[in-house]
Amino acid sequence: AERTTRVDVQNAYLDIKLADKQIQEFQFSREQAKRNVEVLRLRFQNGMERLIDVFDAENEMRNLDNEYLNLVVGYNRSKDNLSTLIGVDVESMR
Repeated sequence: AERTTRVDVQNAYLDIKLADKQIQEFQFSREQAKRNVEVLRLRFQNGMERLIDVFDAENEMRNLDNEYLNLVVGYNRSKDNLSTLIGVDVESMR
């Protein structure tokens, strides 16, 4: 039982680290999508792009935002799981 608990705690910790890394790496994609929307809006205003292209870019940005939020939820679930396993709130340990 002790070994199983130790492995569970290690896995929960690794889940937190992985989720944190994914969130940090995902920031670039979100920023890039926002810049893309801004550029397409300007190009549309100058008659160089179609409105559908702007809508597609906005949808892409919203999809990335949803993925980001799912990563944040997963990160928080992992922290809650670790807190449950060790019996101490992970946030209070910082």
